[in-house]
Amino acid sequence: MPAIISRALLDRILAHAAAEPRREVCGLLLGSGARILDARETANVAADPASRFEIDPQALIAARRAGRVGGHQVVGHYHSHPQGSVSPSPCDAEMADERGLFWLICDVQGRHALWRSGTTGLHGRFGEDRLIVTDTGDVACIDDAVTAIGRHMGNAGSPSPEGGAFGMSDGTMAKRGDDTLDFAALLCSRLCHDLLSPVGAFNNGLELMADETDPEMRERCLDLLAESARASAAKLKFFRLAFGSAGGYGDTIGADEARQAIEGMFASAGRVSIGWLAGWTSGRPRFCSTSR
Repeated sequence: MPAIISRALLDRILAHAAAEPRREVCGLLLGSGARILDARETANVAADPASRFEIDPQALIAARRAGRVGGHQVVGHYHSHPQGSVSPSPCDAEMADERGLFWLICDVQGRHALWRSGTTGLHGRFGEDRLIVTDTGDVACIDDAVTAIGRHMGNAGSPSPEGGAFGMSDGTMAKRGDDTLDFAALLCSRLCHDLLSPVGAFNNGLELMADETDPEMRERCLDLLAESARASAAKLKFFRLAFGSAGGYGDTIGADEARQAIEGMFASAGRVSIGWLAGWTSGRPRFCSTSR
């Protein structure tokens, strides 16, 4: 089961490790299920912090108490290996339990790997997991979208109470680690990334309009707003056509519909020219298959 973390949060953890190149740093990973939503630096109270780590028990107790009253849950912890690899050491295995917590291990050069504690794997304790990093920072939104897509692709199964698997209509369980869900997570991240730019520009234009009194500058702000709105609409139309399953298109769509969506997405600024071969023949439109 892969975990999801924002780029900003991962960078913060890696910066913590780089700031202490001669000793192991450590902290708690907080979130829900496979979502790592926050990280809390803690003191390393090990007797030899240059080669071992031990999270401050008081910090761990406080985090678990906060989780019981509505805060983020402790889903794992992170620590650094200043002189070693990003694989768990035999010393790490001595401290690992069987609860399936995430172990995020990094070095001072920015390399990192995600592991999960258990009863099999490396040193008889660790299995390596995938870490999906999103640039949007909205981890919860992406994870919810992954859940929805996973249910759709899995014959409308329902999420399990644990949040780690999906129940399918035939009684089987599909883990989040399946290729289908990995693809869904990456797809959602890409869609959010592509929409961030025009929406951000729209927000900037509104801020400029609020402060600007010069008529010429206000006219330029309106142009910016119009372009941002057009780009957002074009991207949404293309995404609906390319990835949506509720667009009402059926098995085929008109070639002209596809052409408008593609040109609006890629060729509207005039920097790209599209050679379109599909079109109208003998007074009847050609159609494109929507099967994917």
